[in-house]
Amino acid sequence: MFGSIFSTALGWAGGNQLRLFAGLAVLISAAAFAAGVYLHIRGLHGQIDVLQKEKTQLTADNMVLQQNVQIAKDNLAKVVQANSENYSTIQKLVADRAQSQQAIAELARAATDNKRAADVMNSTLAKLTADPKNDGPVAPALRETIRQIQQNRTSLQNRGKK
Repeated sequence: MFGSIFSTALGWAGGNQLRLFAGLAVLISAAAFAAGVYLHIRGLHGQIDVLQKEKTQLTADNMVLQQNVQIAKDNLAKVVQANSENYSTIQKLVADRAQSQQAIAELARAATDNKRAADVMNSTLAKLTADPKNDGPVAPALRETIRQIQQNRTSLQNRGKK
């Protein structure tokens, strides 16, 4: 159809030439389009390669981060356990300290009571010893024995000081 229009306007040979140029133009356009598509696809492949490398690196980094998170969780669990044990130990030490303070107070009261009792006994003994009514047939011999014991202690103490 177009061939008849071109062939009449330009003659038969001119119409073929125009058809040839039009075909060539279509082929060049198609080749340019194909080259553009090829270059675009090639560029996309390059981007895909870069993205795949980044994905591989990010996957490796993610695995390291997951391991670090697990280590952090384990460490936190250990710290919580140690803190719990430390708290229990401190509570036991506080209870032991309270018991020790109570025992010290009881020992102090007992020492005071024992000192009072010893003072009373010494006072009673001094009164009994000073009272001649308490002298019996054995009393002079006991007094002499006590005097010798005290004399021996004194001499031993004097030797220890030298």
